[in-house]
Amino acid sequence: ELVKTTTLRDIRGDGFEVKKVKTSGKWMVAEVEPHKQKKQYTLRVTLDKNSLPQGSFNETITVYTSYRKKPLVIDVKGEVL
Repeated sequence: ELVKTTTLRDIRGDGFEVKKVKTSGKWMVAEVEPHKQKKQYTLRVTLDKNSLPQGSFNETITVYTSYRKKPLVIDVKGEVL
């Protein structure tokens, strides 16, 4: 498995809550964990190396938050040789 993490932070200062995370690739799993400080989350993305498609891929992770205007969409691009 290939794992990467990043931190999601509240930069507006009005507080936010992650409601749901969705991935477009079946070989990709995204999970969120809240930090002790309520204004940030850790996003952990795991790729199943046995199921990755050969060649180039372009997938997305969609993070739905309490900010209702639009979700955060993160592009995941790469190439399997």
